[in-house]
Amino acid sequence: MSDRPASSVSGKIARWRSVWSASVHNCWIIALPMLIVLSHRNIVGGMVLMVLFGTLVQPGFWPAAWRLVRPAAWRPGTGSAVLAGLIAFSLYAVLSSAWTPLKQEAETAFSILLFFLFSGAFVWTMQTLPAHLAGLLARFLLAAGALAIVCIGIEALTGGAIRDLIPPHGRDDKDIIASARGTTIGLCLLPPLLLLLWRFHGAPGARPEPLFYAVAAIGFGCLGAGALIFGVSANLGALLAIIAAGTIALFRPKLALLLTAAGWAATFLLAPFAALLLPSIEVIEAMDGAPTSWVQRLAIWRFAVDHIFSGPLAFLFGGGVNYSQYLSDLGRTITLPGYPEPIPLLPTHPHNLFLQVWLEFGLVGILIVLGLIWLMVRFALDRAGKSLTVPVMAAGIAVAAGFYVICAVDLGLSTLWRLAAPVYALYILTAAERVYATKISQ
Repeated sequence: MSDRPASSVSGKIARWRSVWSASVHNCWIIALPMLIVLSHRNIVGGMVLMVLFGTLVQPGFWPAAWRLVRPAAWRPGTGSAVLAGLIAFSLYAVLSSAWTPLKQEAETAFSILLFFLFSGAFVWTMQTLPAHLAGLLARFLLAAGALAIVCIGIEALTGGAIRDLIPPHGRDDKDIIASARGTTIGLCLLPPLLLLLWRFHGAPGARPEPLFYAVAAIGFGCLGAGALIFGVSANLGALLAIIAAGTIALFRPKLALLLTAAGWAATFLLAPFAALLLPSIEVIEAMDGAPTSWVQRLAIWRFAVDHIFSGPLAFLFGGGVNYSQYLSDLGRTITLPGYPEPIPLLPTHPHNLFLQVWLEFGLVGILIVLGLIWLMVRFALDRAGKSLTVPVMAAGIAVAAGFYVICAVDLGLSTLWRLAAPVYALYILTAAERVYATKISQ
C-alpha cells in the first residue's frame, strides 16, 4: 500500500485496487464448494482467474514481483527462495523438452512453470491485503471450506446425490471418481480450516474449546466417509497420515517437521531402487486375490523403473517432460484378473510422483527437488516459534504428510488440480495467521 494519506487521490486508488482484488478472490472463494464437489479440475482455473483479475491489480504486486529477480531474494530461509527453487525445477522441465520424444512438449513444461508462478502470486495476495479485507476473506474461506467438506460427507452417505442433480445422468462411475477426487482436495484443506476456526474463536494462547473438537470430528468423519465409501484407499491412508503427523507436531513440532521432510527426501531418492524389488510384469499380471487397482499400480511402477534404469542418460537426465505420456502412447496393455479386456499398462502417468520425476527428469531433477525440500525445511526452522507457531506448523506438517500419501500412489505432474490442493491449503494457513495477528494487535 502507498505511504500517502488515504484521502489523497493515489491513496483512494490504492484502497479501491485492494478492494477489487479481495472482491475477485471472494467470488471464487464462494464458489469453492461447487468447484470441489462438482468440478474439481477447475480449482486451478479458479486460482488463475483470481490472480489475473484480482492479484495483478493489487497495490505492491509488481514491485514485489520485480524483487524476485534480485539475488538477495533467493537467500535460503525466505519464501522467495522456495519459489525460486520451484522455478528452477520448472526451467529444467522446459530444458528437458529438448530431448523428450514427444513434440511441442515445451507447452507442458511452461504450464508447470506458470502454475508455480500463479501459486506464488495467489498466496502473496493473502499475505499483503489490508487486515480488514484479509479477515473478511478468511470468514468466507472458513464458511466455504466447511460447506465443501460437509457436502463431501453428504455425497458419501447418499451415493452422490448432489452430483445426481446435474447432467449427464447415468454416469455413476464418473460421479464416484469425481467425489473421490473432491475428498482428496478436502483432506488437504481440513487441517488449515481447523486452524482458521481456532484462530477466529479461540483466545490467543488458550486451548480450543470442546466445541472445536466436535467440529473437527465432524470434518474428519465427512472425509473419512468419502475415503471409505468411494473406495479410494489412498484417501484413507492420507487421512490417517494427517491425523498422526498433526498429533505428533502439536507436541514435538521440529521432530515432526524433520521426520516428514526426511520421508519426502528419502522417497524421492530411493523410490526407483525400491521399485526394482518388484517382480516382473508377467508375474504381477498373474496375481490373483489382491485389489485390482493395486495390482495395476505394481505393474505401472515396474514398467516405469525398467525405463529409469534403461541406460545412463535415462538415469541421469530422464526421458524429458511428459515422457510418461509417450510411454502411454506406445499402447502396451496388460491383462489383470477381474478385467474382461486388456487395459493400458501406463495410463498417462505412473501414479507415483517420486517415480515420475525420476522417469522424466532423472537424477538431475531429483537433486533439484532435494534442494527444494531443504529450502522448505530451512524456511520453517528459521520461523519456528516466531511467525510459525506450533499450531501453524502442526497444520502444515499434517497437510505435507497427507499429501505425501497422495503423491506416492496417485499423483502425476499433469494433474494440476491435485497440485493446487496444497496451494489452497497454504492460502488458508496464511489467512489464519493474518486473523491471529490482527487479534493479537487488538
